Amino acid sequence: MAAQVSEPLIRLDCRGAPVPGLAQAWSRIGDGRWSFTLRPGARFSDGTPVVATDVARSFGEVSTPRPWMRDDGMLVGWAGIRRARTRGDSVILLEFNGVAATVPTVLAHPALVAVRRSAAGPIGSGPFFISAAAGPRMRLESSNGAAVALTVMDGDPRDALDAGVDIVVTRDARALAYGQGLPDYRVVPLPWSELYAVARPRPVEGVLHHDRASMAGIVPVTARAAEADRGHWTRQQDQCSMPATRRAAARQGEPRLVYPAEDLAARGVAERLVAVTDRDLRAVGLPDGAFREALGAGGDWGYVIRLPADPLAPCLALGQLGTAAPWLALAGDSLEIVPLIETRWHAIVSTTRVTGRVQVDGVGTLVVIPQP
Repeated sequence: MAAQVSEPLIRLDCRGAPVPGLAQAWSRIGDGRWSFTLRPGARFSDGTPVVATDVARSFGEVSTPRPWMRDDGMLVGWAGIRRARTRGDSVILLEFNGVAATVPTVLAHPALVAVRRSAAGPIGSGPFFISAAAGPRMRLESSNGAAVALTVMDGDPRDALDAGVDIVVTRDARALAYGQGLPDYRVVPLPWSELYAVARPRPVEGVLHHDRASMAGIVPVTARAAEADRGHWTRQQDQCSMPATRRAAARQGEPRLVYPAEDLAARGVAERLVAVTDRDLRAVGLPDGAFREALGAGGDWGYVIRLPADPLAPCLALGQLGTAAPWLALAGDSLEIVPLIETRWHAIVSTTRVTGRVQVDGVGTLVVIPQP
């Protein structure tokens, strides 16, 4: 939804290459320094022009969780942005940590957008604005009259297709097979966006490194075996400006492999690992709150966790992971976290009722381009 109502300076195309977003052009002006020229005529959804100071102010308001606090001199620490300056209404100058020959793709992150505060709440410069919201339902409208209604569903996605919903975003294998058989729908695959891994308070035994393919074949979603080389983003803490300290895990109690109970993919991974592990181990599903508490303590044999597969901001993802499991060692050659499978979502799109152009960008976002 964020990509529909807000707009980063750059976007990534389906190949991951940077393309214009709110910025129409950019150039490198020195080591770690970049200049961005905003698109002429860019406006917030209330008609107010977007100017460079809006971008600088919005970046300064981006959430900066620990361990990146404002007193470290960084504007957005997890993105490597040290400071922002403006030149007139149309140019913003960004200074980054480090030197990059190409524009930093972290600028396509959905948190790094221009936002304007209004009496009705924050508004962005994307193609749509939120016209109504109640519970799991939301309606988006554009200035040319196009509209999109969004609903978060807990039930079977096939019921939504039978009800004539225009677009269903799902990773349910049964729903995908059903949608492929419907004459007025097409299936749009989204990028491999989610990673399931096992995290342990102690180094992981070799059995976890040899069973990825079989796990991908038994989970009830579209999945593939994950890559897990030494350069994986979960092992790159030394490239982030964050402390490497951690606290000890709780004393291990009953040998359990814990997973979030409502996540069927996590359950499949956990049950498969228990089946192939030569030890007295149980797979235990916990409600969301209880799972977060158990993961924070680190007193179990291991945990099945879901992470972004290829995050735009690895340092932010590492910081969030370290907060959730403060006993984890994430640097160097640590084997306390092992990637196992990656999963992807699909969009099942009506070919008769969706009048806009549907595309997927390099961040994995489904974007609807309004067409009256």
